[in-house]
Amino acid sequence: MSVSNSDLLRQRYESERPTYEKLADFVQKELKQQLLQDGISCMLEARAKEVESFLRKALLKSYTSPFAQIKDKAGVRIILTYSDDLERVKEVIAQSFLVQHIEDKSIKLGNNQLGYLGIHYEVSLSKSLNENPQESFEGKVCEIQLHTHAQNLWAEISHELLYKTSHDVPVEIQRNIYRLLALVELFDREIKDARYAIQEEAAQPDVKMLERLEKHFYSFTTASFNRELSLEVLETLLLLFENNGIEKIEEIIDLFIKKNRGKIQEKFSNYCDDNRRNPLLFQPEVFVIFERLEEDPFRLKELWIKNFPLSVLESLANIWGTTVELE
Repeated sequence: MSVSNSDLLRQRYESERPTYEKLADFVQKELKQQLLQDGISCMLEARAKEVESFLRKALLKSYTSPFAQIKDKAGVRIILTYSDDLERVKEVIAQSFLVQHIEDKSIKLGNNQLGYLGIHYEVSLSKSLNENPQESFEGKVCEIQLHTHAQNLWAEISHELLYKTSHDVPVEIQRNIYRLLALVELFDREIKDARYAIQEEAAQPDVKMLERLEKHFYSFTTASFNRELSLEVLETLLLLFENNGIEKIEEIIDLFIKKNRGKIQEKFSNYCDDNRRNPLLFQPEVFVIFERLEEDPFRLKELWIKNFPLSVLESLANIWGTTVELE
C-alpha cells in the first residue's frame, strides 16, 4: 500500500495499531524480567507509534511501501543508569529476540566528531516467544532504542530544539548543542568510575548478600522493593549464620531457593494482588527469613524481637506454613 492511498493507509494502521501496542508491551516485559534478574539498573518505556506520526513519517520519507518500510510501529526504549552495563544489555537483546538490524550511531562518528550516540535494534520474536495464546506477532517488528540517561536527555532536548522548529536553526547554535555531547560522554565515564570505586569500598556482607538475593527475587517477580529496608533486615539476619562466610551463606540460600522454587512461586502468586500482604513478603530478604524459619526458628525469633515487630515474623511463618511454634 503506497502513500498515495493515505485514507486506506490510515485505516489499516488504525486497525493494526492495538496489536503493535501489545507487541511493544510484550517486548518490554520480556526485557524487564531479564534485565532485573541480571541486576541491571534501567528504565523501560513501551509505545506504539501514533497514527498521525506514522502517516507523517510515510509522507516525509516518500515511502513506496510504508507498512514494510516503517520499522518503528512498535517501540521500546531502554534507558541505562550505567554505561558499563551496555554490553550485557546487548547480549540480552541478542539472546531474547531475533535481531533483524542494528544501527550503532557512534560507529559512524570519527574520533574527532560528536553526534547522537544511541543504538537502535529492529527485532522480531523467536518462535517460542511468538507462541502467545492471546496474540500473534508473526512477521511484526519492534524497534528497541538503547541509551544512557545522559544520552537520552540530550536526544530528547536536541530533538525538541533542532527538529521541531519551523525554520532552519543557525549553524553556530547547532554546534553549541552538539558540543554538549562531550559533557554527555564525560558524565557517563565519571559515573562509571564512581560506580567501580563505590563497589570496591562497599563490599559489606549485607550489600553482597542483597545483590545475590535480588537476582533470585526478580526470577519470581518484577515488583519493586525497598533497598534500605532490605539492608537493615539483612544486617540482623546474617548474625544467625554465626561463623559462616558470605560465600557459604549464599550457598545455603541458593540451595534453599532451588529446593523450594515451586513453593516460593506459589506464595508470590497467591499474594501478588493482596494489598494487605506482609510488608516483607515482596522483599528479597524474605528468602533468608523462610530458610531460617525452617532451620533455626527459635534463634530467629529471639533475635528478631530485638529489632522488629514479632507480628511481622509470625505472619511470614503463617504464609510459609511452618509447623514450628514461635511462641
